[in-house]
Amino acid sequence: MPEKVDIKTIAKRAGFSVGTVSMALNDNQLVKASTREKVRAIAVEMGYVPNIIAQIVSSRHNRAVGIVLPNATPDFFGRALYGIMRQFEKADQHAFSVYGQDRPDNELYYLRIFTQLRLRGLIMSPCPGSQALPQIQRLIENGTRVVFLDRAIPGVAADFIGINYVEAARIATERLIEAGHRRIGAVVGAPLFSSTTERMDGFRRALKGADIAFDEKLVLRLDYENDFNHDRIDAINQASLRSFLAEHQPTALFLAMDGNVPALQHVCSELGWRIPEHLNIVGFDDPTPQFTRRNDWIHVSCPIGDVGLLAGKTMIERLKHPEASPVRRRLDAQVWPDATCGPRKPPRARK
Repeated sequence: MPEKVDIKTIAKRAGFSVGTVSMALNDNQLVKASTREKVRAIAVEMGYVPNIIAQIVSSRHNRAVGIVLPNATPDFFGRALYGIMRQFEKADQHAFSVYGQDRPDNELYYLRIFTQLRLRGLIMSPCPGSQALPQIQRLIENGTRVVFLDRAIPGVAADFIGINYVEAARIATERLIEAGHRRIGAVVGAPLFSSTTERMDGFRRALKGADIAFDEKLVLRLDYENDFNHDRIDAINQASLRSFLAEHQPTALFLAMDGNVPALQHVCSELGWRIPEHLNIVGFDDPTPQFTRRNDWIHVSCPIGDVGLLAGKTMIERLKHPEASPVRRRLDAQVWPDATCGPRKPPRARK
């Protein structure tokens, strides 16, 4: 087994102290140029590979920012990350970005690493069921500046950049009501996160404004968090949707996230129901590659790319002015089309 090459090994070969070698490898100007060149030449000759993580931790002026997003959905959080990095490129701001894959344990794992790295800032969108509150508080106590994107953790005094989901959900639901729908169901993920809660708040407000009683029986909660086998989860959720539609016969569904649309389309195809004629829907976020943009059901298009741009800009300003009070900004979403079709009795389920 080849000998491990570290700073001590290089110091012994070069005839310098460990401290001098460390400063030379980090291009510290307090070390003579000739000494720096000699140390670097020996390091290359010996095949030394620097420990980048150790260098970051030991640096007193680490400028990096951590970015923790729930998942790698390209048409949502992928666009948010693109917006963040566009701002960071303009400001020459370095960043480490990770995806927690919607798992609280993964999220905590990355946050602990970012704590050890002593990052100056953190941009984060918490995953459903997040257990990150104590770790976030620890980061803030250590001087890390935090900006929440799209979702927030209650009780944390930090900047927040998101979308006005309450108003968008209210408008979208009102358009279903204006078309004549009264038996409107809702599909949400479990556990709820802040953006879903806000969307449901707008849904409730629209029902209340039209004197339609909110019926808890018409809310279907699909669990995406307790089982991370996607094929198994999809099968369970499709079965839940099939039973829900058959039992409650809603004429429209308020989908708190568009990730439910492919499963719903599959179930409706099995039942012989057409969208939106037999089952109208409200969908959020921009369409994923699995289905195309539709103009015949109510859709809420979220400016998540602009949210990313603003979150990146907010972080840059926060690093410059850490003493400033936290800001909370919400961008408006687009609800389209202006009108849609009313309820139509669905055909009998296929045998």
